[in-house]
Formats: sequence, C-alpha cells, structure tokens
Amino acid sequence: MALGPRDRVYTGTHVRVDFALDRSGIRRIAVGPALRKSCLEVAAKAMAYAVSISPRSSRTDDDDDHPHYQDSFRIRTVHTGLPPESIGNPPMRRIGARLVNIARHAAVVEYGKRGQRGKHILRRTLEHLDTGARRRYR
Repeated sequence: MALGPRDRVYTGTHVRVDFALDRSGIRRIAVGPALRKSCLEVAAKAMAYAVSISPRSSRTDDDDDHPHYQDSFRIRTVHTGLPPESIGNPPMRRIGARLVNIARHAAVVEYGKRGQRGKHILRRTLEHLDTGARRRYR
C-alpha cells in the first residue's frame, strides 16, 4: 500500500492521530466499477424523471435529423479531476455520469428564447434528485 506523507491531525492527552493519504486506494475507488455502476444508476433515474417532465412534441414523423426532445436524452460516462485543494497535488481523477440532451433545440427548451420561457428540465431534474437525497439521508 503506497501511502502519502503523514500529517498529524490530532494531539490529545493520551493519543496522537496521524493520517497518511492512500492515493492508490482512493484512485481504485474513484474510478472503479462500483462507483461507475452507482453513477449510472443515478443518471438513469435522472433520465427517467427528465423524460417524464419534458414537453411533448406534436410532430408525428420520426426524422433522425430532428429527434424529439424527450427521446434525445443520453447518459455519458465522464472522468473529472478532483481539485488539488480537496485531495492534494496532483489532482486525482474520478468517474461520473452526465445526463445530456442531444436535440438541436435542447438549449431553447432548457433556457427559452425571446418571448418564450425556458422549461428548465435539467435544473428541475437536479432539484428532484437533490430532494430525494435529502429525504434518504436524514
């Protein structure tokens, strides 16, 4: 086990606590299959909710160049870096999942345009997930 330098994190009357960051252990967890599976599960729940609140198109054609908004959600696996201030230098990678909508008109649906208010589908989806997490972990 490759541990980083030790830091004294607590000194008491009868005890001293030193901490050594196990970067390889964190790396195994942060980009491992268990976290990937969890991220994809949360993203799938988010996608189901986003589709359920998405506006429905009155179009009946199945034009591949102009897909329906509610049919254009995709889940992407992403790797991001944990910032150095949170875990030290160099930054460490972690896995995540991103919900995106690939419809050409997705930005207009989300944010609106002149004279038309946005539907804020992704923001509302994030709020929905946040509310569920608060309920679950109280």
